[in-house]
Amino acid sequence: MFYGEKAGGIRTYLDAKQAWARSEPGIDHTLIIPGLPDRSTDERIELPSVRVVATNGYRVPAGWKALREVLAERQPDVVIAHDPFWAARGLPKHVLGTGAKTVAVHHGAVGHDARSIPGTFAFWQRTLSREFHRVYRDFDAIMSAIPTEAEFGLPSRIPLRFGLDPVFAPPAEPIERSDEVIYVGRIAAAKSVEDLIRAAALSDEPWPLRLIGVGPAKARMAKLAAKHGIADRVTFEAFVDGRGELAKRFRQASCVVLPGRWETFGLAAYEGAASGASVVCCETAGSLATIDGLAETFPEGPHGGPGSRGADTRARNVLAAIERARVAQPDLQRAASLAASSSWEHALRAELTHLRQLVHGPADTVPTTV
Repeated sequence: MFYGEKAGGIRTYLDAKQAWARSEPGIDHTLIIPGLPDRSTDERIELPSVRVVATNGYRVPAGWKALREVLAERQPDVVIAHDPFWAARGLPKHVLGTGAKTVAVHHGAVGHDARSIPGTFAFWQRTLSREFHRVYRDFDAIMSAIPTEAEFGLPSRIPLRFGLDPVFAPPAEPIERSDEVIYVGRIAAAKSVEDLIRAAALSDEPWPLRLIGVGPAKARMAKLAAKHGIADRVTFEAFVDGRGELAKRFRQASCVVLPGRWETFGLAAYEGAASGASVVCCETAGSLATIDGLAETFPEGPHGGPGSRGADTRARNVLAAIERARVAQPDLQRAASLAASSSWEHALRAELTHLRQLVHGPADTVPTTV
């Protein structure tokens, strides 16, 4: 459901998995997404849907019937649901008796989704926590990059791992960095982009800020920059052509910032750190466990809307981390080690081991051919 035409981490992960599985003996991997049925192939099935978010191409499927028909036809060993709003609904009961195992992937965070819905944050946080528990409780396993018990009362059994395209690696020698601060991701309230703009406005140094991505809050963020008198310092860029070009941008920036308080992984921080960039992210980011020592962090901070004390505190926290990152010298040797150990091959093979254990039991009880 979140496989948008201009989506970020989820699409990157699914595309990488499909490319890897294509050349991996013994794996038949099918990606089922809401899309246009005429574009379907044997390994990627697009079901009837309606586009609802023009900025990134997210689509809402036309019900569950077509999905269930594909599952009945394919008879999978494992069904992995990557969203709680469509694929996961009633899935364990639907495949009951077929022998298929079910895995729910928690890509989001309760706070992230609650912040995306108009209304009271605390109300939606409680509501979504209960709803996720209800949807996920009958799955055989939950896959996540962050602990999930505090989120909705159910533990995750399988780590959600990400990998890197080989272009995300540090330069052989240190290169001259610009003054530019870069954000890469969706331009949305749930990504805390407003905290980053307020941080830029509070800075004594007029460094330029470049926001790379699309999203529903772009116009509002542009107005916020103008309100704070920094419109001339803020550049919006919808797309960077090619992963190699993005890695180059990371290396040349003074720092790469993920201001989100609910980044359950934060692939851009991972890619930036491996590229030898100075990286800033929240203490709650899921990727921090992987890039620890290669990022400056800031605390989640208090809640509060525009003009509140909480919003000001968050902006100052982000700014303090940016100021540290802009003068820090990236550890290129450590970045090279991260890049070398972070291939999609490594991440997906580890995931496959967990899935085989889920289907067959512990590895020492069933011979496994790889």
